[in-house]
Amino acid sequence: MTNKKWLSALLGLLLGCSSGKLDRKIATKEIQSHFNGNQSTIVVEVGRVSSHCAYVKKDGSEVTQDLNPETSLRAVVAIKAGYVSATPDGAEFWRVNLTDKGRRAQDPS
Repeated sequence: MTNKKWLSALLGLLLGCSSGKLDRKIATKEIQSHFNGNQSTIVVEVGRVSSHCAYVKKDGSEVTQDLNPETSLRAVVAIKAGYVSATPDGAEFWRVNLTDKGRRAQDPS
């Protein structure tokens, strides 16, 4: 799929999202920044995720990440496109898994 088609598809998906944090202006900015590098992929964390995740940088410092699949732009797009599913998995946790479509897209061979 060409970048122009991806952009149209992503815009269509995002415009249907009603999350208070994801409006048209934010979605457009995020999508444009994603495609400025001529990328045609989207990275989504899978497994058990939370609004309070963190990763450790090389210098040992921690960076907090909100991986809530209901508000994360990348996750919302992937869910709406049918590449991943997200189900509640405890208080403020979700289980994010690749769908069959997501597995096929990950390994197109």
